[in-house]
Amino acid sequence: MNGGTCQDLVDDYRCLCAAGYTGSNCSVDIDECASDPCMNNGTCEDLVNSFSCNCMENYNGFMCNIGQLCTATACVNGGTCLESGSNRTCDCVAGHTGQDCETEINECDSNPCMNGSTCVDGINGYNWTCVAGYTGDRCQTDINECDSHPCENGATCSDQFDMYNCSCVAGYTGVTCETGMAD
Repeated sequence: MNGGTCQDLVDDYRCLCAAGYTGSNCSVDIDECASDPCMNNGTCEDLVNSFSCNCMENYNGFMCNIGQLCTATACVNGGTCLESGSNRTCDCVAGHTGQDCETEINECDSNPCMNGSTCVDGINGYNWTCVAGYTGDRCQTDINECDSHPCENGATCSDQFDMYNCSCVAGYTGVTCETGMAD
């Protein structure tokens, strides 16, 4: 049966079975799945003289023996998964680090803001809030309050931290020398 060959013997016969069959008449299909050949929880399907493995997610290969290292969730925060042989690495986008790009880099750790200003960490950068009297991308520049020419009537302006002082010419008074004095 099943493609076997009959060999004539004296008062008897013997069957030579085709691959995948056994038994005295070649009537038994050999179960190639009996040895549980599929790895990593793959399910086996018995075929004639063969088997087929249906692999679980993230595995492939004839016997489900090859793991897919770069899954959809291998790298987080926009990182790109790279496979090299049996190793996986993540190429992180700027502002993130770690094996799976799971850690945000805190750009404020280096204390980039100056003069008592407040650093606010962002993704791949930082923002700042300068204290009064300072400006610039790291709050490094003292604001010259005299640049706005607040003093009037020929007074001289002296810049001071977060303020100015007007030195009035004779005959004028007030914070900005705005008031003329009567003789």
